[in-house]
Amino acid sequence: MTSIGRLSLKRDDRRIIIHFDYDCFYAAVFEKEDPKLRSLPLAVQQKQIIVTCNYEARRHGLYKLQRVSEARKRCPEAIIVLGEDLTRFRNASKENYNFLRRFAWSDKVFVDVTDMVDYNLEMINHNSLQSSFFHLSPYDPTVGFEFDCNKIPGHTFPNISASSPVPHRYSGGLLLNSDQGSLFLRLVLGSHLAQYLRHHLEEHQGYSSTVGISTSKLISKLVGNINKPRGQTTLLPPYYSIDTDESNVTRFLDDHDVGRIPGIGFKSAQKIRDYVLRRPAAFDAGLVYGGTKESVTVKDVRLFPSMDHDLLEKILGSSGAPKGIGMKIWGLVNGVDDSEVSKAREIPQQISIVCNPVMSKSEVL
Repeated sequence: MTSIGRLSLKRDDRRIIIHFDYDCFYAAVFEKEDPKLRSLPLAVQQKQIIVTCNYEARRHGLYKLQRVSEARKRCPEAIIVLGEDLTRFRNASKENYNFLRRFAWSDKVFVDVTDMVDYNLEMINHNSLQSSFFHLSPYDPTVGFEFDCNKIPGHTFPNISASSPVPHRYSGGLLLNSDQGSLFLRLVLGSHLAQYLRHHLEEHQGYSSTVGISTSKLISKLVGNINKPRGQTTLLPPYYSIDTDESNVTRFLDDHDVGRIPGIGFKSAQKIRDYVLRRPAAFDAGLVYGGTKESVTVKDVRLFPSMDHDLLEKILGSSGAPKGIGMKIWGLVNGVDDSEVSKAREIPQQISIVCNPVMSKSEVL
């Protein structure tokens, strides 16, 4: 990697971002309309494709982007409903959006809670962490909830025991007065807020969600995928700079297939696989949008000889590729994503089907 590349790749870990992934959202909308469907295998169809299905259907062998004909053979008793009219989904998305935007900036599924976390960081009594109070309003000190700042709710990566106090249970050698120690405490605060929002979203809106907590949209989205459904996961420090090997960001990303990284589209992933393998990657033509039979991980790409943003620019460069695509992808495989959470609008402009990134038809770069 060149010195220019090293200087350019700087991650901003000052933010705390929560990613909400509504569990089987399209199916959940139908289940909310008819609660009896929750215990039955339910799938939502658009054209001749299953766009989502509930977990009961998944236990019967159904999955997203499956052909409807195959789904009916696999599970004849499945209830398959048409979901081509997006009105009910837009309305539900708007309701959830308006619920979350009361707490922070939000662009449908990402919530930037940096300001709220930083405010509460100043309010913490370090002599009584187990009796902490999270302030939801800087104007009314009574609005908020009690929590134990000694504990991190939900799951963590790497996994740590929930039985010991925060300053002692983590073996990363972090001091609370260090930058990484301060980040650790801010992530603890973010995880408690995430749990509060997640529970209230389900209680008041009727939708369960899976949540990830980190310092970027990229990492919070991916780390939230670990514990589904109704789970939440926080990526713990040390994050450090990408020039060191001691990074939980790199450790977490390295095992992901390159095509699973948000922002790396299907065609880009295929080109990268072909280059790393030195031959065309085996392709599964039986899938709806195709998919690779061979995995090339982020670590394979990151540690490939002479791999850097310039080489990626050559691999991916074409008449249709945006300028700077190499630097963008190189940043993503190194955990660098400074894209902002858009300030909340009155109404979300669109909703989208959450597809497997490897098979997403809309991601064509």
